[in-house]
Amino acid sequence: MRKRRKIARFHSSTLLHTYLPQIAGRKQAILGIDINRLGKHMVAFNIPLSLPPDLLHLAKNYTHLSDKVLPELHRGLLSKRKAGDAHGCCKLLGELNRLYTRRSRLLRELTRLLPHFLAAVMMKKQCKKLKVEQLTVDPTGTKGALAKAIYTMPDSLFIYKKAVRLASQELGYDVQLESVLPYHTSTLHYGCGGTLVRGRNQYDVAPCKKCGQKVNTHSNAAQNIASLPGTLLPPL
Repeated sequence: MRKRRKIARFHSSTLLHTYLPQIAGRKQAILGIDINRLGKHMVAFNIPLSLPPDLLHLAKNYTHLSDKVLPELHRGLLSKRKAGDAHGCCKLLGELNRLYTRRSRLLRELTRLLPHFLAAVMMKKQCKKLKVEQLTVDPTGTKGALAKAIYTMPDSLFIYKKAVRLASQELGYDVQLESVLPYHTSTLHYGCGGTLVRGRNQYDVAPCKKCGQKVNTHSNAAQNIASLPGTLLPPL
């Protein structure tokens, strides 16, 4: 009896089927996924596919808090401390605690919803295999967008395993989850084999040094991931 309750909490068919109408139908046996910083590119596929509005809204609110609201409050707190305003410091600390709690809730909600969306994609595409980058990246020493992606994304491996289990339950067969080595997936142009020139402000779109085409770096990475040999990961 306990086991049944656990599965029911884990598997929300209602939520999963809410996402299905938002996904275009065409079979895709192998899906590749690229992980990025929170936002409209936080999960990119090897096929054209947009994230649903509810996930985008949560990511937008999280980014707004992280990039604008919290830094402004921290600057205000530093100013109050320099001025010796104890009462002002106390108020700002309370506001900071409240906003950090709100940001954590946003991340938890993303973690709850994202597996159901991914499972819906696998269902609609009748996916047999999901490929992801090897998720043992150490963020120490990384900078910029990569570090931001690693630190801000939810527990990715748990999300993928949960999504695969949800999809498998609905499809009636076991979808395989595989990890691939991440080397050069974001810099190698899938279309021609050239190198993507990823300079400043060219994180989302970058030109190919060989063919000159401007490439969406995230979907390109997902295409590379889908094409690479993978290692089967154990189920959740």
